Amino acid sequence: MTIKKIIIYLLMLILVKQCEGQARLTDVTVDKVNTNSVQMSYGCFDAVNPRYSFTYPNGTPVTVDPSCITSTTCLIVGLVPATQYSIDVCCYDDGSYCQFGILRIPFVTYAEISLPQITFNSILKNGVNMSIFTPGGIPDPPTTYKIYANGTALSVLNSYSSFVVNTLQPSTGYFIEVQALNDNDQRKSSFYAVTYGNPEVAISLLNSTLNSMAVSYLSTGAIVGMLTNYTVKYNNIGVPGCINIYNTQCIISNLSYKTNYSINVISYNQINFASGVQTFSTQAYPAISNLTLSLVNKTTTTITVQYDSLNGFPGQTLYFVDVHGVLKCPSSKDKICFARNLQPGFLYNFLVNASNDGNSISVNDNFSTFYQISGLYFASNQSTTSKILIVYNSFSGIPGESYYTTKVNGTPYPVCLNVKTISCEIMNLQSATKYKIEVFATNDGTTISISKDIYTLNGVIISDINATVITTKTMSLSFGSYFGVIGLSKFTVTINNTVIPSCSQISTITCDLANLTPGTAYEIKVSVLNDGTSNEMTKIFNTYSIVSIPIITVHQQLNQTLLIKYSTSGGVPGNSLYTTSINGSDISGCVKNSSLQCLFNPYQLGYIYSITVLVENDGYSHKSFFDLKIYDYPTAVNIINIVPTSRNISIEWTESQEGVPNKSIYQASLSNGDGVNFHVFCNNITNILKCSFPNLIQNTTYSLRVSVLNTNFDAVNTTIKVKTLNDGNEYCSKSGSMECNGNGICSNGNCNCLTGWIGQYCEIPNNLDNNNPPIILPNPISPGVIIEEKGITYSFSISEIKEIDSTLSTIKRLNISSLQWNLTKSNDRNISTSINLMVTERSWHYSVSIENQYFQSINISFYQYLSLPGVTQNDYYEYQYAGKTYSIKLGSFKYTLNISEWDFQSRLNTLEVSSMITTPIGGSCNPQMNISLINSGDINLFDIGDGNGNSVFGRLINIVLLDDIPRSISHRTIENIANQSVSIVSMIPYFESTLFVDPDFSNLITVNGKVSCPSSKDNKWKIIVGVVVGGTVGIALIAGSSYYFYKKKIMQKENKKLQNKLNNMK
Repeated sequence: MTIKKIIIYLLMLILVKQCEGQARLTDVTVDKVNTNSVQMSYGCFDAVNPRYSFTYPNGTPVTVDPSCITSTTCLIVGLVPATQYSIDVCCYDDGSYCQFGILRIPFVTYAEISLPQITFNSILKNGVNMSIFTPGGIPDPPTTYKIYANGTALSVLNSYSSFVVNTLQPSTGYFIEVQALNDNDQRKSSFYAVTYGNPEVAISLLNSTLNSMAVSYLSTGAIVGMLTNYTVKYNNIGVPGCINIYNTQCIISNLSYKTNYSINVISYNQINFASGVQTFSTQAYPAISNLTLSLVNKTTTTITVQYDSLNGFPGQTLYFVDVHGVLKCPSSKDKICFARNLQPGFLYNFLVNASNDGNSISVNDNFSTFYQISGLYFASNQSTTSKILIVYNSFSGIPGESYYTTKVNGTPYPVCLNVKTISCEIMNLQSATKYKIEVFATNDGTTISISKDIYTLNGVIISDINATVITTKTMSLSFGSYFGVIGLSKFTVTINNTVIPSCSQISTITCDLANLTPGTAYEIKVSVLNDGTSNEMTKIFNTYSIVSIPIITVHQQLNQTLLIKYSTSGGVPGNSLYTTSINGSDISGCVKNSSLQCLFNPYQLGYIYSITVLVENDGYSHKSFFDLKIYDYPTAVNIINIVPTSRNISIEWTESQEGVPNKSIYQASLSNGDGVNFHVFCNNITNILKCSFPNLIQNTTYSLRVSVLNTNFDAVNTTIKVKTLNDGNEYCSKSGSMECNGNGICSNGNCNCLTGWIGQYCEIPNNLDNNNPPIILPNPISPGVIIEEKGITYSFSISEIKEIDSTLSTIKRLNISSLQWNLTKSNDRNISTSINLMVTERSWHYSVSIENQYFQSINISFYQYLSLPGVTQNDYYEYQYAGKTYSIKLGSFKYTLNISEWDFQSRLNTLEVSSMITTPIGGSCNPQMNISLINSGDINLFDIGDGNGNSVFGRLINIVLLDDIPRSISHRTIENIANQSVSIVSMIPYFESTLFVDPDFSNLITVNGKVSCPSSKDNKWKIIVGVVVGGTVGIALIAGSSYYFYKKKIMQKENKKLQNKLNNMK
């Protein structure tokens, strides 16, 4: 009895006990559980007519056959396989209902069977050996099987798990089907199998040598899944190592050379036995020989070689390669060796050894690696405004394996990235731009690079437009360009905004214009295109106007010759041809002549000549007429009254005779003693025949000329030389004293002091230390200097130029500091002199950098002459000015002023040049400005002192060169108390062309030298270089600052700063 039945029985006992006296179940049994049904048997106690019911625990009736209600057995069908069930079974008496006789019967249905699982144990010659297993189904009755081969039933099995089919044909393919049956359920599986045929052994020779051979063999027709073993014999002798083995190859050794052997292989597979026999012979090959070695390939770090040999046993030769004593390729049958990790540019010895069947030979050779890539270079072969073409190359490396990459400003250029070509064209660049071009070369893993800065060409620019030929109606233009790509410029010419068709997009640089209007301005524009860049230039050109009517002038010369002159305007310059006729007849040599004059002779006094001049130019012509009566030639004048003084010369002259009546006028001119370059002083004189020449220099010879001008006659000149008088004053000594105090030489009424002395009469000892001369610093902004000696300072500057009229009214005023000046310092130069052997000249030069409406040019220069220690013998330097000799003390300074082409409003006006000198600073705590100006003949002497014995002593030469003629001028001083300075005004008369002034200043004199003053606000001195502007004092700061001098040390420090600035201007 099973446990399940015991449990059911106990439950029934309990129920019977509870329902005693009632109908109740007895002996409920689950007879059989299937996959989808269950078979039960049961009984009922204490029931007259028992009935049965079947329900699920939830009260749902179980579907049963009606016979189950009255029968004691019941088959419940329609259940689900592999499912847990509980069914309540109850019995009751007929006419009653189920109350106490209820039993709950639990059970589990079986799972359905699955597909049969077949395992092949072996395939036989006439069948198969297989194992079958089918999960699921009811255990009783067990699963049964049916087996079919190609649709034919072979047998029916019960529950065997293995089966051998042995009724099949050998060497035949079968579809084997296995059907599994269980509880009316059927499953089937199938497979395909081929039975084996009769066993055979196939033998083949793998190779044979002189004393061995290798054979392979295989037995067919054996049983699948069974191992086949083999026994190999030669000439019926078992081969050691090849008896009862599973291997299908065997090597037979210790055979005889060149002998036939019978090879027998016996195979055994379970019950199958087979045997095969073949005859093979050992070989007779010559010994290995003719070993060769050759180079296949090489790089900078590798070499590949190949080698081969003849004879020996085929396929059995072994090679090994030694490279420079290192084994690179161990023993193998390979015939190629790849040697790696070698040094670039190195020669290696390769040794190859070959062995075959006990014999060996060797061969060696030398091979070198390539050198690493090097020597990269490149050049810009062609640059345009928008592209750069570079060509590059390198040395060494693997030939043909160098790859190049070009970068432009650090960015790889796509077209030239990792290429083998040795050029790169870089496009779409900006003109006139610098590009950093880098080229990288890679070969066999090594990369080198080089870079250069390359400029694209500037965009094209029109160089100029020239009218090479201009007439009244035509122009021939020439033009050109620079920059851009040579040969690519295309020009287009427009005239007054109209394109000239024949000069559009041309490569030539000329263009001819025709059919123009005479005397007309044309706007000519030339445009150029070049490599994507363009430029244009516009100029105005005028056609020549039609030649004018000739203007005729006739000069009656003394040799009975008429000089006929004529002039025209307009026409093509140089193309005018003149024909001159007199009284209707052409003059010989004056027909269609380009000369502007014609000579006719002899003329007759009293005759009237009708002169005609015809001009022809560029297809146009005009005539002009002139009637002339011949008079006798004017006579020269006689100068009858000459009155010279020290400063003036006055003359009178007689009237000229003859000439055209009442047509004579007179001019009086002045020149220097050489009579060169006369300048008119008295012009257009007709009645009062006299002239005065003012502002001359005493004791000086001048050339005077009186000219007679009469209509058609050449000027008739009378020239004399006159010397001005000496003024008779003694300027070289005081009353009763020795000339120049014996310390100088009187020259031109002026003392030139000898060494050691200065002053008007050479009466003051010269304390100058030639080893420490005054320091002179130029103003970098406008003409002026600062002078410092022994702690005492003063300044000098050119401040203003005015033109005034006879009423002293200002006509023009020029503020010197307002001009833009260029300052240049000349290199110091040594000058040889007769009295000093040699001195050093130091100079600074100012010039105006822009044009001015008042003058053509102004140049101002400052000079200082210094002694050379051990060379210079005296303390002064002599120089020439206006034909006279002057001297200046070494260390002092002088300046020159040169004005060219001042535009005077009137010849009667005067030019005033103002300069300014400050009072000496630093020699007195309570300075007082003392000024003296002394007339000393040709020189004005001035002295500006501080009241303590310190003074600026200077000389103003009263001579200037006006148009190269020595003239006298005057000076006056203006005291400027506000800034402790003195203005010196030089009055200069009219001049036509040039003014040249050359004064000098002595050095600063000190008696007591630098003094120390108590520190107080009142005693703080400042030096300001000022300029006089309209009678007031304007301020110009030297180097942009006011200088305050408290101590000598401070002054020297500031001077040093200023000197450094000036040095930077050199």
